[in-house]
Amino acid sequence: MQLWWLFVLICPCVGSAFPATLRSIDDESNAHFDGESHDAAIYVVNQLKQMSDSGVYESIELSRILSSEKIDGGIYHTKYVFRLRLESPLFVSRRETEEVNIIFMEDNKGQRSFAIDNFPQMSNHAIEEYRQHKFSDLHERRKHLFQYIRSLPVAL
Repeated sequence: MQLWWLFVLICPCVGSAFPATLRSIDDESNAHFDGESHDAAIYVVNQLKQMSDSGVYESIELSRILSSEKIDGGIYHTKYVFRLRLESPLFVSRRETEEVNIIFMEDNKGQRSFAIDNFPQMSNHAIEEYRQHKFSDLHERRKHLFQYIRSLPVAL
């Protein structure tokens, strides 16, 4: 009987400290995850793609959501803790996929942010190629812009 009371006293505290939802998948599909967690994972990968100066992160794709924990953050925000498998042919490890841990937060107004434990490391050769391609594209756009400006009639 005394053990039962101990359980009742501890349960409310423990219940609020644990994630509201823990999901994991065993097959190669992300179909077991709800729409909100899947959308959050897609958002994180799309933001990650834009984070490198050279553009090399554009080669990263979401391979799989390995786990997703939805943590109810109270009245101000919702938080997901993800373990994602990313794929790219340009990882410095030369593996096709790498796994990362990510925390995603969204407040009640729709503001989104995320934190990642370790950014994927890309090969130096790939970074340099992406950088050169980026600068050659910029050079071409600038060249076309100046050609357009020169073709405009001069008003005196």
